[in-house]
Amino acid sequence: FFRNKGAYLVGRVLLNGLEQQLPFAAPILKNKKGQLYLDAVLMRREELGTVFSLARAYFLVALLQGGTAVIGTRFSVSSFWDEIRRHEASAFSYIGTMLWLLFKQPESDRDRDHQVRVAGGAATPGEIHRAFEQRFGIELREAYGMTESLFLAHADSSTPLGSVGRVVPELEG
Repeated sequence: FFRNKGAYLVGRVLLNGLEQQLPFAAPILKNKKGQLYLDAVLMRREELGTVFSLARAYFLVALLQGGTAVIGTRFSVSSFWDEIRRHEASAFSYIGTMLWLLFKQPESDRDRDHQVRVAGGAATPGEIHRAFEQRFGIELREAYGMTESLFLAHADSSTPLGSVGRVVPELEG
């Protein structure tokens, strides 16, 4: 248990021989005495999708693009760029608050010393959007989505700052 966080036991129950499969995920947690216990077992597709879709999205993109997905344990302003450099990341995801915190740091000769080409997220503060891109040499791409459905809207070069863009064409109906 990394940093005392829980883990998921993931598997499937085979019913009627091999004819029917029922996927499940069971959160394994520790109580205050250090004893392990199972929390509510998730068996519905919607529950499993909500829990795992964000991680699946990162790994799927990495897999399809021949890259590596790195999910940090927590955001740290002081070590963020060092982690980006160490993992040779070419992209990262963000929330607007992260960008503010990074932008407020003193300018450095190393601000562009990384391989990141693009960062995706939501709620980029309009006041720093272009200045952040210029300072760090990164294109910021705004999007809006949910854990169970990924992106619902995304911005392109014609999208005004502060907007998450247009609905993904496949979702319009």
